Amino acid sequence: KFVKKKRPNVVSIFTPKSELCTTLEHWYTKVSNIEEAQMIMYNLVTINPNCKTIIYALSEDTVNSISDFLNQKGVPCGIFGEDREKNAQIFRSFHNNELNILVVSDGFYIREKDLVINYQVPTNKLPDPHIRHFDINREMETIDVPDYRSYGRRSTRVGHFGKKGVCFTIVTSKKDENNLKDISSKKQLNFPLNFIDKTQFK
Repeated sequence: KFVKKKRPNVVSIFTPKSELCTTLEHWYTKVSNIEEAQMIMYNLVTINPNCKTIIYALSEDTVNSISDFLNQKGVPCGIFGEDREKNAQIFRSFHNNELNILVVSDGFYIREKDLVINYQVPTNKLPDPHIRHFDINREMETIDVPDYRSYGRRSTRVGHFGKKGVCFTIVTSKKDENNLKDISSKKQLNFPLNFIDKTQFK
């Protein structure tokens, strides 16, 4: 109402939530090792070379290994690191369609994308509640718990305004699969999760 009063020429478009949800599909597959994960990722990014793709990993080391793998396969990609000027240059290339694939870690959330690949299920490490930690010199035991917020942020702005988008996650264990299913059933997210067997990529 405030905007309408100040700017009466502004046209508001309201899209039903159900329609927004149908533009984004959530898929996952299970793999046994890093080699299989790499090949699934490679197949996904080469299906449509013009697709705007963001690949998310949990660590900088994994980001670098993904970048090295794709470059060796002849697939150009950019990575975000600590150099802000370089990041800005890479983002401009992505925005100007000179580069279609970005490999990033958590903390970098890009809106312009058609495909999101979670190379790993987004998780947080928390102290294991079943283990008491009395020795301060001993390394604390941790467990991986689903990171609902990161998943939501990663998939934000994919498939908006009637444009189809896909959020694809690669899982490597039953624990990963359970964490992903917990994320999909979270009340704030609550999306249908589709499974595709890894053999379908061969």
